[in-house]
Amino acid sequence: MQAVDNITDYKALSDQLLVQNNELQIMVATLRHELAQMKKIIFGSRNERFVPTDDNNPSPQLKLDLDADTIAQCKITATTQITYTRTKTEVTANKPKAHPGRMKLPENLRRETIILLPDFDVTGLKKIGEEITEILDLIPGELYVKQYIRPKFIKPLSETNDTVITASLPV
Repeated sequence: MQAVDNITDYKALSDQLLVQNNELQIMVATLRHELAQMKKIIFGSRNERFVPTDDNNPSPQLKLDLDADTIAQCKITATTQITYTRTKTEVTANKPKAHPGRMKLPENLRRETIILLPDFDVTGLKKIGEEITEILDLIPGELYVKQYIRPKFIKPLSETNDTVITASLPV
């Protein structure tokens, strides 16, 4: 029989491999974290990115050049409280404005008044108002206004027939 000089302790060997495996896992986790931080710095938003400048390679970002001694000597003499009120506005749909009609004819023009009465008898009817229609007319060398006045009539004490009677305008 041969003497066995090299006896390997498999339990100690497996414990040693487990410790190395844990150390490697911790190292991988820290390297992944560092890589994520570097990607964030390099590929992050441009306005949040800070890249220090050298004196030889100036950047477009300016320095403030504030001295700590100068800031320490400054004293605040007065403060002002500023308040504001925020109002909320809503956009609503605007309804179209009703057309105001045509402009009035000037008052300095000569007016020719024509009174038109209905074609049938208006005795016993009550006058409730007038409709006035103005038309601009032209005689060579003069502008004037033809004013048609049409009285409005209604039958008195008639609850069943509310028809307003007026004369028609000439063609």
